[in-house]
Amino acid sequence: VAMLEALIVIVSGYAAYSGRDFLGDLVGVSPADITTPPVRLFVFLLTYACLTVICNAAQNLYSDAAIRSARGARGRILKGFMVSSMISIMIVFIAGEKAVPRLIVASTPLFSLVGVLCLRYVMERYNLKRIERGIGNQHVLIVGSGEVGQAFRSYLQGHTQLGKTFCGFVDWEPGTRPFCLGTPDDLPRILTENFIDEIYFTPSISRDLVVRIVLEARRQRIGVKVV
Repeated sequence: VAMLEALIVIVSGYAAYSGRDFLGDLVGVSPADITTPPVRLFVFLLTYACLTVICNAAQNLYSDAAIRSARGARGRILKGFMVSSMISIMIVFIAGEKAVPRLIVASTPLFSLVGVLCLRYVMERYNLKRIERGIGNQHVLIVGSGEVGQAFRSYLQGHTQLGKTFCGFVDWEPGTRPFCLGTPDDLPRILTENFIDEIYFTPSISRDLVVRIVLEARRQRIGVKVV
């Protein structure tokens, strides 16, 4: 994803430069003021692409959750572009007013932002199609069916784009809560029968129980996380 976004930035810059005559007419800038040596333009675009990737990484935009949900990541994408654009403008200003035409410096982030948002949207739709077909889904087991566990269950069921299918709870009192599959003593059977891929612990679980379940999860090569 990072490589694709960097490529989008570079292509957007060249697209803006190729259409400089049209853009110049729109804002009333002479074509002679929108020319720059190819090497200088490439250096600017490469620098801007690297800054964009770094700023997006700082916003945690390459995590699975951000990639799977473009709508939830739009604000962070915009913030990352604002920071990378400001740094790029400062670099151009320090290098000299004529280093890169101001129209190209202004239009490249706009084209790049549109391109990245379109890429994220396409990836989100592709991910949803895969999830609808049952491809790449992860079966989740939650240890602890209290308030936090129930809230996390609702979150998973309301965010299907994450590709995590809630299978049930493990609790010491399975008869008192809905969706409980059994007690920790039943864990080997539950993991096998439900094809569990990830186990999530809620904060109220005792340390001894955590250690016990983690050992069983490692034995069956199952991921373990904490809510």
